[in-house]
Amino acid sequence: MTQRKEPAISTFAALNKRHLEALDKFGATARVIELLSIISIQWIEGTALPAANFRRDHRRDTELFRWLADRRFVVSDGKSPYVPEFSAFCIILVARKRVAGALFREMTLIVNRALVLLHEDPTRTQVHFDEFTSAFPASAHTLPALKLLGTASLGIHLSANGTQLIQFSEDTLKGKKLLGYVSGYLDMMTRSTNGSFTSLQPVRQDFSTFSTDKLLLVDDAHKHAGRALSQWNSAPDTAISSAKSTLEATLKFIAHAEGLPTSGAITIPQLLTACKPFCGLGSEPSHKMSRSIGSLCTEIAEARNLLGDSHGKSPESPAPTRAEARFIVGVALQLSDCLLERYEAHRMMSPSSPAKR
Repeated sequence: MTQRKEPAISTFAALNKRHLEALDKFGATARVIELLSIISIQWIEGTALPAANFRRDHRRDTELFRWLADRRFVVSDGKSPYVPEFSAFCIILVARKRVAGALFREMTLIVNRALVLLHEDPTRTQVHFDEFTSAFPASAHTLPALKLLGTASLGIHLSANGTQLIQFSEDTLKGKKLLGYVSGYLDMMTRSTNGSFTSLQPVRQDFSTFSTDKLLLVDDAHKHAGRALSQWNSAPDTAISSAKSTLEATLKFIAHAEGLPTSGAITIPQLLTACKPFCGLGSEPSHKMSRSIGSLCTEIAEARNLLGDSHGKSPESPAPTRAEARFIVGVALQLSDCLLERYEAHRMMSPSSPAKR
């Protein structure tokens, strides 16, 4: 991969913008995205058909398969199944396909783990798979995520000789972030396109001010966040209830991962108190960040009780305005994103987490 100075990409909103630019130039249709998603899911699950059989079952997409193979979105020798490349992952990530969200989460864990190992011993650039994944629970997406990282020439890959050794490069990984990898790869894809296959119409998506990409890591939170974003204008009270549910689902995800109780009776302030140590917030009352986040969580829970639609209301109950709903939804989603990011960072660096044992 050619080394060059790239613009800083530090947020999902900025990455989405880069995604859209790349998709616009490539002309990826909804059908292209759907095929890449199907191929990726079947590849991960081990249920993929040989490429020839897959094409036979999707005869009307013959031209698309040729285009996908020419652009190296997928590879196959015809007898083996189609295998997605890193560029295919980038395409379905911008389309917010769940499988891409799961792969992104796994890639983030892998890259962060490599950075930790390099920090501990800069000369050690090869680790057995079992030792590498001892810091986080390996899943069905771990090996596919490793293989996809390898196809992007990002300096980290799984050995092909069956020894299950993970190799990584200090020069490529040190101080880098996965968001930067994705944006740089998409930029490279965009520069390399020659504008062919123009009969494909580009996918257009109207991204909200508030991104839910990070919440793809938590299915329930992502579902409630989508509802909140779609309802704040037409049904402010429903949006406020969904915003509170987004935050609650995020905290319960962290609590569950750390073996903490998440009974139905537990409140958001109680959940936050239990989760704080695992988000690098500490428990002391004087911690300004901890105190501010605590206040915001309490206010969102109270706003839902006062303005949301989850409880029966009396005729004189106040009706929330669209501005209030937008504000509460925005705070809840940004707060959920912040807590998840702090949890992921703390989880990788802390040896005491149950998830690491």
